[in-house]
Amino acid sequence: MARKKRKTATTCSKESDFTHTPFRDLKGVSVCRAVHRESTPAAEPPQLKGAQDKPADEALFLEEMALLRVKASRGQDDGGDVPACAAPMDEDERGQDPQGSAQGEDQALFLSALGDMERTFVDEIPSEPSPPQASPRRMRELNRGRRRPEAELDLHGLDRIRARERVRHFLDNCRHQGLSTVLVITGRGLHSGDEPVLRTDLESFLAEEGRTWAVEWGRAPRQYGGAGALVIFLKK
Repeated sequence: MARKKRKTATTCSKESDFTHTPFRDLKGVSVCRAVHRESTPAAEPPQLKGAQDKPADEALFLEEMALLRVKASRGQDDGGDVPACAAPMDEDERGQDPQGSAQGEDQALFLSALGDMERTFVDEIPSEPSPPQASPRRMRELNRGRRRPEAELDLHGLDRIRARERVRHFLDNCRHQGLSTVLVITGRGLHSGDEPVLRTDLESFLAEEGRTWAVEWGRAPRQYGGAGALVIFLKK
C-alpha cells in the first residue's frame, strides 16, 4: 500500500509539471503567458492652489469692505443690471473743460486774424503840418516891394460860412479883372476864442475849392499882416 501512494504522488507531480505546447516547434510563434495584474485606480488631477484659496480671499476682501463700510453694488450675482463700462478718458481729456476748449478755439482764431493784419509801428511824435507857403521867388518879391497886393479883403467880424461866400466872390472878381496878387485879412474870426478859426478854414478852402482861382498862397509877410493874413496868387 505504501508503494502505491508514492507512485500516485509521483504521477501527480509529473502532471503538474506537464505543459501543453503543441506549437513549440514552430519558429516565429511564441505564446505569452497571461499576466494578471491588479487594476490601479486612475490618479486624480491635482487641484490648483489658486482655486482652493479663492473662497478664502473673497471672504477676507468682504470683511475688509465691511470694516470700511463699503456696500457692494448690484451686479450679475444678485440679478441687477450691470452698467455699461465707459471708455477710459485720457489725462488730457480729464483736464479739459468744454467751455474752456471753446474759449481756446476762439482765442486761436483771434490770434490768427491778428497775424493776417498789417502792423505799422511809429516811434516818433507826428509833427504839426507846416503852413502853406508860396514859392520863395514870389515871397522875396513881396518882401522887397517888387510885388504888391493889388486888392485886399478884410474878413473881420464874419463867421466861416459868410467868410467863404465873400472869398468866392472876391477871387472870382479879381481874376476876372486880371489881377495876379491879392491879400485876404483873416484875423481871428467871430467867436473864435484864442485860435484863428477863419485862417485855418480859409486855408482848407483854398486847398480844395480855391484851386479854381488860385495857383498858390502863403501866409503874408509881416508888413502885410503876418500870420493874420494870406497872400493869394491867382491864375492868369
